[in-house]
Amino acid sequence: KEKFNQYLPIIGCYTAIHGITTREEIRKYPINSDESRTFIDTQYNEVETEKSIKSRLSQSKEITDEVSLAVQQMYEENPYPRYQHADNTHPHLAKPTIEFISLETTISNPPFTNSLSSTNSSPKILIAGCGTGNQVINASRYNNAQITAIDISKNSLAYAARKTQEYQMRNAQLKQLDILDANQLEDVYDVIECSGVLHHMQDPARGLAALNSKLKPGGYIKIGLYSKLARQNISAARELIQALGIQSTPEGIRDFRKQIFDDKYHELKAISVLANDFYSLSECRDLCFHVQEHQFTTESLQKLLEDENLVFCGFMLPESIKAAYRLQFPADSTGTSLSNWGAFEQDNPSTFQSMYQFWAYKPL
Repeated sequence: KEKFNQYLPIIGCYTAIHGITTREEIRKYPINSDESRTFIDTQYNEVETEKSIKSRLSQSKEITDEVSLAVQQMYEENPYPRYQHADNTHPHLAKPTIEFISLETTISNPPFTNSLSSTNSSPKILIAGCGTGNQVINASRYNNAQITAIDISKNSLAYAARKTQEYQMRNAQLKQLDILDANQLEDVYDVIECSGVLHHMQDPARGLAALNSKLKPGGYIKIGLYSKLARQNISAARELIQALGIQSTPEGIRDFRKQIFDDKYHELKAISVLANDFYSLSECRDLCFHVQEHQFTTESLQKLLEDENLVFCGFMLPESIKAAYRLQFPADSTGTSLSNWGAFEQDNPSTFQSMYQFWAYKPL
């Protein structure tokens, strides 16, 4: 027993202990420091909590889309992202939703409906494809918001529920639902956030249409999509993985990473430097081994928005990049010309390394 307790933390560096221990063994493990408590909480107690939550989660509608099912299976096996801390805002410090939209758009005086701008506003917000809940917790910044979060993965939702409980978020409701079935939601929303999700659907345009049908006229949707130009290295890695038949198993992912570290494929070495996601199994799987991925250009982005009659409100980017853009295109004072941004990206291919991220407005 003493040896078991001595070596358990070492074993935990290589494999999660919840799969190799019993509740009785964990009860007898000596908790004699903050580190030992964190170790047992992270690798055993939190997993048990998620199992309990998962058994109580309801499914709004059976998922039938072939690609959605494949993506669901991937995230059941590897919930993404795993994290310890999130950007949580205490309710007393939360600010009106319109302050954040105004800050994160580049248009002058963005229009807001009364349901968003009134002093006693209680906006309805949908987080579509919430994953493990990091984005839900970030939405605590919105004052007096009623938050609904949906995802196709029950394991991801259980993780999200545990984290929202940990942060004592009482204004968030989580549901298992495919974005394609958004019509099953009873509400329509003032704000929808869908970041890093549509590009993993069989037809992103169909997914956006489903969300747009639940967005109030005068509402805003925040979207994050992969840039084709910024992901050239990732695309090359995905092609190599497919050509070599590397499987998206823990062993396969480790073997792939070792080949990159050993500089066997020098042209892909940059991935290990630029992408933090490369260094954990679940995140590397999402980065390089995803079962479904679409990539966009500014041109295809424009078509996507025009087809849904959504107005582009400018990219969310560091001020240094926006300043460089204004220097190159001084006539575009609002920074909303997607054709200009396309030209800028050609000259600066890493501009959208972390996706095209932007707000769009649904006219009244």
